[in-house]
Amino acid sequence: MSFAAALAFVLEREGGFVHDPADRGGATKYGITLGTLQRARGHAVTVDDVRALRVSEAADIYERDYWRACHADRIVGERPCLALCHFDAAVNHGVQQATRFLQRALGVDADGVVGPLTLRAIATCDEALTIAAYLRQRAAFFRALAERAPSQQKFLKGWLARCRWVARECGVPIDTSYAA
Repeated sequence: MSFAAALAFVLEREGGFVHDPADRGGATKYGITLGTLQRARGHAVTVDDVRALRVSEAADIYERDYWRACHADRIVGERPCLALCHFDAAVNHGVQQATRFLQRALGVDADGVVGPLTLRAIATCDEALTIAAYLRQRAAFFRALAERAPSQQKFLKGWLARCRWVARECGVPIDTSYAA
């Protein structure tokens, strides 16, 4: 699973421009929020800037701020499906939260930093079992978010579908925690 393949997977699920008032991310295109675009460019941006975002810039942001930042580039050689799972979670949850999911799935200290201990655990893990544990955590996180914030309930079905898509792409059985 190359970055290009992982990016294609994410872009297919993220889609084009949306600006749903209930979405905490606000204006979003290709999954890149206004806040993410602002941080990437280093200056204030507008909703129109998000609307005009090009795929090439989104790809650059994803590679630098998500793929490399969550260390999927270091995981992909040994565990390509785990790299996809982790990258996809970093896009949805942020790099640090995604790393905590990864570490808990691996059974190591969940400090949010991919260091030598986490990388050793990745090298020796059962990839399918780790992905299954990872996706159960994501589903629980999504359900808890929807429960805490009723305005987010409308997104739960799509969030859980995201877990199913990752599971299917990785050849992992669908868990009841995120089954349709």
